[in-house]
This record gives sequence, structure tokens and C-alpha cells, in this order.
Amino acid sequence: MDRQKENSRGTARDYFWKISLCVTFLLTGWAFPSCKGHAGAEGRAEKQEKESAMEMRALLPGLAVMRSGAGTWYWIKDNAGEHRMPLSLFSGASAEQARVLGIEAGIPASVSVFLLEKEGKRILFDAGNGREDSFLPKALDSLGVSPASIDYVFLTHLHGDHIGGLLQKGQAFFPSAKLFLSKAEHKAWIENAEPGKNVLQHDLMEAYRGRVSLFDFSDTLPCSVVALDGHGHTPGHTVFRLDSVLVWGDLMHGMALQARYPEFCADYDMDKRQAVSKREYFLKMAREQGLTVLGMHLPPPGVLVLDEE
Repeated sequence: MDRQKENSRGTARDYFWKISLCVTFLLTGWAFPSCKGHAGAEGRAEKQEKESAMEMRALLPGLAVMRSGAGTWYWIKDNAGEHRMPLSLFSGASAEQARVLGIEAGIPASVSVFLLEKEGKRILFDAGNGREDSFLPKALDSLGVSPASIDYVFLTHLHGDHIGGLLQKGQAFFPSAKLFLSKAEHKAWIENAEPGKNVLQHDLMEAYRGRVSLFDFSDTLPCSVVALDGHGHTPGHTVFRLDSVLVWGDLMHGMALQARYPEFCADYDMDKRQAVSKREYFLKMAREQGLTVLGMHLPPPGVLVLDEE
């Protein structure tokens, strides 16, 4: 193992337990300022607190609200019950690593959706599984948010656990929403699909015909959300950034393992070399810039805050 990887592991070990402590606090309903990555210099720390600190308050089991200068965010846990990623999903992870991390029974995770209210608009980031026991419709109802009031849906990629909630009996569940999807993802799943393949993805495009907008990486989308290149998990996998917040889909499937060992990929990753590269890149960005990460498969409540050091 080269020195760079060893240093990466050491850094991950240093902040892993800080992440765990933050998640413990968040599960009780609040994210305390001490959970925010510290900046070192007093002036920069004060700036970070103004720009990136997010308070989090539990509303219902599986539903929490976070407020920042960029707007109001809602975390919605779409999956019913507990969700764990099996260790066997991560080729190369050893039984000893699992024992040390306490993840022999699987890695705590979730299937999450995020709702942003900003500038009078409502934006969903992904849409969950769309199963009978999915919590997304109930969560929106509890917030007084009708499906017709969703303006935009920003999609990280086209796997079923991120787009299933967009359809109900084959019809668009959000009748007024405009979908935003990367051109690379559309090309991989729709344009280059073999006949009879990717049925769910094609059904989605048909249900939202005329309301699908394709973007390039680095484009700025409505409400100043920037689409960043996160490809690797899928060809057009996207990370979204709004001010001091990153929203990612499947850069991490098993935080407890991959925060410490980012070189481990889930078998779902289509291009593993790129998936590792992007995971390391965005972890470094979040850590050094004091960003808050909202992730679809992070353990409840779907938030990751990294310490800079």
C-alpha cells in the first residue's frame, strides 16, 4: 500500500468516530454546533459557522427538518424499518475489519430522499423506492406538501431505489414536476439501451415526457443548485451542491466501512476505479471546505459532517 493511501486511511480513522458521534446526536433530534467540522483558524471557524452550520430537528420517525442560509431541507427516510448493507456487497472487506468496526451484521444505511424549499420552489432530490411501504408520500402529506406542488426533481442517477417513487401505477406521481437528469445518465440508460432493457427507466421518461431536462456536469440548475460530476457508480451519477451543502446519491453505500476505507466499492458500482476516485475527491472537498453532506444511503438521518483535520 502506498503512503498516500495509508495517510488517507489514517485521516479517515481520525474523523470516523467524530462522524459517529454526530450521527448519535442527530438521531436524538438535533445537530449541535460541535458536530460541525472545525476550521482551525478562529476567523475561518466563525465564517464556517455562519455559512455551513445546519440545525436539525426531528418531526416524525424518519422525518427531520434542517435549516441553513440556503433554504429549508427535509430528510425523509423512504425505507420501512431498518436497512443494512451486507458486508458481502463490498468485495475485499475482511471479517477482521468488520469485527473492529462492529458491522458483522451489516452496515447501517438508509434509502433517503431530500426535499428543499428555496425561493418559493420545492425540489426533491431523488424519489426513493416507490414501494407499497415507502414513506415518501406520507412524509409529504404530513408536511402539507401535495405531489402537485413539487416543482423540480433532481436525480442523482437512474437506479430503481432512486426513481421508483416518481411513478404510481405507471403514471407520474408528481404531475407538475420537471425532472433534471445528466446527459451522460440519459445516454447510458435510455439512448444506448438494448431493446427490452431498462423498462423502469423508459417508463419514467414516458410518464414525464416533455418535462425532462438534461444537463451537463457543472451546469447551474434552478435555485442555484450546481450539478457536479460524480460518475463511476453509474456513467452519469451526479452530486449536487448548493452553497455549503452537498447532496450525493451512491458515493457511499456503507458509511461505517467506506469512511474509513474509501477504496472499497459496493458491487453496484459500474466503474469501480472512478467510483473510488470520486468518493475520495468529494470526501476531501467536504472535509476541507466544511461542507454538510446529505446522502441517500447514509445511515439515519442521512447527514455526514466531516472534521477538516
